[in-house]
Amino acid sequence: MKNKIKIMLLAFVLTVSMCVPAYAEVVEEYLGFSADEMKESSQQFYEQCIAATDEELDNVITSYENSDTPALAESYQGLKEVKSSITNAEYGDFVMETVEESDSNAALSMSLDLICESGTYQQIVVVDENFQIVRFNYELKEAASMGSLMAKAGMNTLMGMGIVFLVLILICFLISLFKYLPGSGYAKQKALELEKDKQKEIPAAPSPVNPAPSRIQPEDDTELIAVISAAVAAAMGTTTTDGFVVRSIKKRKW
Repeated sequence: MKNKIKIMLLAFVLTVSMCVPAYAEVVEEYLGFSADEMKESSQQFYEQCIAATDEELDNVITSYENSDTPALAESYQGLKEVKSSITNAEYGDFVMETVEESDSNAALSMSLDLICESGTYQQIVVVDENFQIVRFNYELKEAASMGSLMAKAGMNTLMGMGIVFLVLILICFLISLFKYLPGSGYAKQKALELEKDKQKEIPAAPSPVNPAPSRIQPEDDTELIAVISAAVAAAMGTTTTDGFVVRSIKKRKW
């Protein structure tokens, strides 16, 4: 009976050890490196992964498949699958933990949150005692809610419309400055407009409509009437003006 109990306890311990292969402890410093320095190193690793092309990733995967670290081939394959989802991410929380795994020489695990449009991903990089990468992966920690996606879409729309209006206002302002350029003709046009305004301000003399014929006052032009009467009498062959009377004198236009 006692032997059966010992065997059952041994089987339980082995099962637990297989199900929990790693033991982690959160630390703020590791081998003289602070958490801030390790966070910066994790950020640089993320930027290098995002900058790699698909062709470069394929070459790295092929090289690691034929090496002693095939786990890295799986890591880079996983990166290739989620690369489009974690592009242009913002950095979030960072956690550094010491780990012990029965199946590898892992010593330190670094977790960096990546805040993306589709949600929050977690970059987990595991290194050994020599700071050589054992494996890494990207896990979706929290998917973005519909409300946050709509809010971000609305903010992007407002920013886009605002930029468009600002550019249009700037273009209108630049066009308004063209009149001050030499040779634009603005000064000449302005002078013509001023001249027209001055001419409008001067009142025009009223033009007479059907003006009455001017009459020569007899008291003022007695001599002229006498001369004209004598001329008319001579033309008629008489010496007197009894046969006619000069009543008015009109100026004739030739």
